[in-house]
Order: sequence, then C-alpha cells, then structure tokens
Amino acid sequence: MSYYYLNNKNWSEITRDERTFCMYLFSAFRDNPDKLIQLIEQTESPYKGFINNLQTTGKKWELGFEVCFYRDLLYENGIRIKKDAKQIEEKTHIKDANKLIKRTFDLCLFSEDEIILIEAKSNESYTSAQFADFENDRFHIQEIFKFLNIANPPKVYFVALASSKYFKSSSFTKVKGVAKKYLLKKKVANSLISWEQIANYKSLLNSLEKRILTRADTIYNH
Repeated sequence: MSYYYLNNKNWSEITRDERTFCMYLFSAFRDNPDKLIQLIEQTESPYKGFINNLQTTGKKWELGFEVCFYRDLLYENGIRIKKDAKQIEEKTHIKDANKLIKRTFDLCLFSEDEIILIEAKSNESYTSAQFADFENDRFHIQEIFKFLNIANPPKVYFVALASSKYFKSSSFTKVKGVAKKYLLKKKVANSLISWEQIANYKSLLNSLEKRILTRADTIYNH
C-alpha cells in the first residue's frame, strides 16, 4: 500500500523516528527476550576499537519499551517525584530529582539480577551530553535502589544501538569524538550493536521487521 501524498510510499518507508524502529524491535523480541540477550552477547562490536563485554547470568528476561524507569519505579513504591523531589535529593546524592520524571529508556531488559538499558540512534549521532546522561544513570539508578532500601540491587548495563554507518563515521571515530572519551576511556557502554546486525538476525524477524530495521540502519545522514 502506498499513498500519493507520501511520494507514493507508505509511512514505514519514510519515517525517521527512532521510537518507530524500537517498537518494531520490541515487537520482534517481546516474546523471546532471551534471543535478544544472546544476539547482544554474541555479536562483535561494529567499531573495531571497542570490545563488547556484556555477559549476563539472568535466566528469565522481560523486554520493556519506552521505559520511564525512575518515574514508574518510584510511583510503585508510593513516591511521586514532583511532590517528593526534595526528599529524594536529601536522602540521595541526586542533585535535581525533577529531571528523573521524563527520563525514558528506549528499551530495557530486566532479569532478577541484571538490568540492560538500550539507547538507540538511527539518523543522528550520539552527543557527549547523552553519553554523560548514560554515565549518570548508572549512578542514579543505584541511588534510587538505596533510597527504596532495595537490598542486593541488580547490576546495570548499557548497550548503544545505532547505525553501522555511524560507528564507521568520523563523528564517532575522530580523536576528540565521543567514542574516545566515553567508550574507550570511561567505558560507559558495555556493548555496541548496529541496526544492521539485528536486521541480519534470521531466527525471529519477519520480512516487515527486517525491512524496517534495515531502514533504521541506512538512514544515518551525519
């Protein structure tokens, strides 16, 4: 099906929205999250200067999409961020708790002992500010667990998902680029994976999902 007002294409052929691509990825692996774990763990980094090191121990996994982690976890425990921001700040090392309300992760994998946060990019590059946010999230999540008196909190891992073209681009590989500062030196992410690598996974993807995820990889334009 195509539409004349979309240049004789359908919407899935022109969208550049990462949420759309993540929705298709979620749909593909929702019922088999362990397959996504295996794919991440067994896939080599698309950037040759970085070695993927994510190895999990969890046996049962749940995949979440557009996860407002702080807002919903705190709400589940009777804490309203807007109303209780001062209390959160006084009892943790979090400086501006109100910023946690809108913090959303594209995809999350949950097990009893581990959480994997997946941040996705398709047509754009990561910025230093975004990698700094990832770094802060690792700290903030543990602070929230302490605030809620959660004993033996799960480990938190980060996976950067982007276009294979991005991982080869000068904006990623240049000497003063984000890769050098946040990945090689600070080791913010545990693994890198491209949309292309996921699209080539044959076990679960149907033809539409493969086409959509392939498009997510090809539209990078920086």
